Amino acid sequence: MPKKNCTLFLVLVFSTLVTGLEVFSSSRAFPSNPFMIIDKFYQAFSETNWDYVRSLTSPAMFAYLEKSGLLERWETIKREDPTIRFGMFLILDSHLDLLKGEAWALGRVCWESKKRVLPEYHETIFLRLLEGQWKIVQIRIQPSVETAIQLYQSIQNADWKRFRELLTDRYWQRLHSRGVIEALKKDRSENKTGVYVIFLVRDFAETESRAWVQGDVIWNPLSQWQKEDSITIFLVREPEGWKVDFIRGHWENGK
Repeated sequence: MPKKNCTLFLVLVFSTLVTGLEVFSSSRAFPSNPFMIIDKFYQAFSETNWDYVRSLTSPAMFAYLEKSGLLERWETIKREDPTIRFGMFLILDSHLDLLKGEAWALGRVCWESKKRVLPEYHETIFLRLLEGQWKIVQIRIQPSVETAIQLYQSIQNADWKRFRELLTDRYWQRLHSRGVIEALKKDRSENKTGVYVIFLVRDFAETESRAWVQGDVIWNPLSQWQKEDSITIFLVREPEGWKVDFIRGHWENGK
């Protein structure tokens, strides 16, 4: 597999939606905290420890990983770049229902490599209690959340073409007519610290055609002019993907 495709595959591996409802028996004892399983899963996957991955997932989940060829392809990626390893899964939101034996966690997945910078992305991990043991039964990437993150990454990178692509035509015209775009470009060019903006996701909701993402935006975090805004980003799904259609919290208040 060409190296330029490795990063894309990191996303594809974990973007699959698989639900496993079967009961799985095992003599291995796991912690009662279901969210500890998530780090164990990614660490085992990173190290191609497939026996351990199997023990942490439902039969349907592991069967898909195995039969689809994803495990074999990951081994190829690791041979091409042995320095790739799992960094961390930062939980942003979670829910646990012990009566139903179900849990989920929304978090940011971080991978590391000594050869290149790998993107971070957000996933929701679903777990189920099967015969007294927590198993991962579903992993889902949230594309609307990724769009919200990419919007602020494009500002940080001063990539105004990408910034424009992530906005609906209506919202672009709104910001442009109010002078927000030019003011943002000017403010970004004056930043000397290298870090202009950071966006931290707190919550989100996504339907088939609409979504919202709540979070905190930190402007100029390494300077005396640091400012933090709590915002809600509203998105719509267009034929080419999710687009930001409105942001409540800073630009609409004069930012």
